[in-house]
Amino acid sequence: MVWDAAVLIIRLCRKSIITLRPGDALRCRFTLLEARPSRSKPGQGIATFRYEVVNGGGEPVLSFKMTQALKRRPPG
Repeated sequence: MVWDAAVLIIRLCRKSIITLRPGDALRCRFTLLEARPSRSKPGQGIATFRYEVVNGGGEPVLSFKMTQALKRRPPG
């Protein structure tokens, strides 16, 4: 599934760092860059993540940032 998602994103972005081949083992890792409460929707928050797809050798294949609206936990 990660392979399909990575190939789709690479086709859309065309920002591949190295060449991928069928059968390559890929991993996706992400880092939370920023999180804040939504100003208009108190039950939601806004988070920005950096996603990085790496091959079996740990070399980055694809990197992008994405901002997402997420449900917040209730206080307490």
